[in-house]
Amino acid sequence: MNYYLILSLVVLVYMSSWFVLSLFKKRNDVADTAWGLGFVLVAWLSAYLIVGIDWRSLIVCSLVSLWGLRLAWHIHKRNKNKAEDSRYKVWREQWGKWFYIRSYFQVYILQGALLFLVSLPILIINKNTGSALGIFDLAGILIWILGFSFEVVGDRQLANFTKNPENKGKLLQSGLWAYTRHPNYFGEVTLWWGIFLMALAVPNGYIAIMGPLTITFLILKVSGIPLLEKKMSTNPDFEDYKRKTSIFIPKKILKIPLISIGVMVLASSFFLNESKPWGEVVVGDLDKDGDMDKAIWLVEDSQGSGVFYWAQLLINKNGRYEPTKKMFLGDRIAPQNINIIDGRAVYNFADRRADEPMVAIPSVGKSVWVHYDPATNSIGEWVKDFEGETN
Repeated sequence: MNYYLILSLVVLVYMSSWFVLSLFKKRNDVADTAWGLGFVLVAWLSAYLIVGIDWRSLIVCSLVSLWGLRLAWHIHKRNKNKAEDSRYKVWREQWGKWFYIRSYFQVYILQGALLFLVSLPILIINKNTGSALGIFDLAGILIWILGFSFEVVGDRQLANFTKNPENKGKLLQSGLWAYTRHPNYFGEVTLWWGIFLMALAVPNGYIAIMGPLTITFLILKVSGIPLLEKKMSTNPDFEDYKRKTSIFIPKKILKIPLISIGVMVLASSFFLNESKPWGEVVVGDLDKDGDMDKAIWLVEDSQGSGVFYWAQLLINKNGRYEPTKKMFLGDRIAPQNINIIDGRAVYNFADRRADEPMVAIPSVGKSVWVHYDPATNSIGEWVKDFEGETN
């Protein structure tokens, strides 16, 4: 069954189960707890469905789990021994006899669909394992840490503020809340853009932009900031707070961490592998052990001196993909496809004739047979000599 179809059906069952739980609990705000835990489920299940997990998948699943478990616990602790959240209480009254049907579709099924969309970077990363970590991964992790820190610290400062009875009727305007009216929401949006940056390191990762765009739209325009701004506007101190404090981006203090991240990424660019996966991943047995391995293209843009293409195999070692050393195929060639024939990866592309300049359009078809040597975990070109023997 299709990878994405399986995961969407799992999300459907997962959210339906939380709807059933809400009937027993007689409160719909359990959906808020289900939100973070759902991402943890989807992350690890999507990694399990693809045979083999690499460092990128492991890091992303761990980051998502840290975020999701913390958020679920934070919401559960906040709602424990309290009445149902006011948003859901209003809907309970407004929907009347249609309450259960509308709750199922408008709260749980809709949330499941949004959860699936937001998690696209995770799903795409876990489906395309094996490539080496690089600049996008480092930048993504650092951006994630920045966002997670804002969310955790913002939540903690707000929780401590509301616990103090002397603050009843007041607005929190200190700590991170002095720089943005919603530091926790800024943090959540930021960390998802960090995950998206990591997705850019795998084939077709750009499709994952639907994830951070969805969570950004939801928080900025739908269920996050608009609802809280409306609630805060009834406070007499709100207008002054609104005038002097950014609604979302903490511009006054964001320059230092962003500059630091930029410097770290730039410095590491001299040491990290800048070759990026290109095109579709082809699966087949390349070391004749019965397990499915992968063959991929790697591309490296030298920003002026050439666009270099390489071959690389990802060998399945007990459920973990280990990349071989890459093999150079050509500069500014036109890649076409990869076939796996008799345990070898055949890279097909168009190249220029030997007498043509580099600016010429590649027009000569070429196939390179790539053979894997288990003894050295290296790859090389496989050819036939004039007598038909292999070299």
